[in-house]
Amino acid sequence: MRLSNVQWIVVVWFAVSGATLVVSRFMLWRWLISRGAHVEWLFVGTPGYLESVYKRLCVSTGRSPRNGLLLNAFLYASAIGAVIVYFITIVAPAITRTGAG
Repeated sequence: MRLSNVQWIVVVWFAVSGATLVVSRFMLWRWLISRGAHVEWLFVGTPGYLESVYKRLCVSTGRSPRNGLLLNAFLYASAIGAVIVYFITIVAPAITRTGAG
């Protein structure tokens, strides 16, 4: 299967958005640990958990959590958008070409 330029852009967007989300969550986890926040390692992968710990830490130190939460919301939205566009432009045409479904 040969990918068009648009499909390559979608593949790169998909990979970069996923990697960025994982790296940003790891960095947020390390930052929270370094600030002394109590982080349960079992819930680190749960969406929203690190954000709630971040919000609690910011409120307790008198800072606004708005910018950090907006950045994370943007990263989540980008990853979800990339998944949707990936399936529409790459997976669905591959399924119809092979005759499956």
